Amino acid sequence: TNWHVVARAVGNNNSQVEVRLKSGAKYSARVLSTSPEYDLALMQLNVPANTKLEPVTMGDSKSLMIGETVIAIGNPLGLSDTVTAGVISAVDRELEFGDGKSFKGLIQTDASINPGNSGGPLLNILGDLIGVNTAMRGDAQNIGFAIPVDQLHKVLPEMLDVERRYGINVGIHVVAFETPDGSRLKIKSIDPDSPAH
Repeated sequence: TNWHVVARAVGNNNSQVEVRLKSGAKYSARVLSTSPEYDLALMQLNVPANTKLEPVTMGDSKSLMIGETVIAIGNPLGLSDTVTAGVISAVDRELEFGDGKSFKGLIQTDASINPGNSGGPLLNILGDLIGVNTAMRGDAQNIGFAIPVDQLHKVLPEMLDVERRYGINVGIHVVAFETPDGSRLKIKSIDPDSPAH
């Protein structure tokens, strides 16, 4: 999901995060890791062991074409399970906010994205995840933005890094790389005189 969706719950011990699925099932969740600079957050659902959840197929965003059909899913304005369709209007957009924050490399789409769509998937016509819906222009109609899935691939190793998540020193650093059958991780470096060394 997006960082801005869970930001108020992070660091607040009294806050509880709940995820509701299309089936109506509700699960408590905890925020595992965040990346405010990319507006991303990873959450872990607390589900019974026998629960079967279908993962979304991760696509890629490097080969997106302007005019390509896309689908945005979310809960705009509290209207659950809303699906909208549109096209990719532009790629590699930069969105600046009044507080000096900006996001770069975004996918621009005319698929309707409204408050409540944040953190939902932007899918291609095959149902592959190509982006994470993140923002819209409030002063315009049907100008929405999504974080490309390739940015997610890039930042996941950092978000899952145990040193960052738990504040411990292991001394091993990993990076993501692409293979024909998807993303993989490899060791980038090992710190001298560290436990990993």
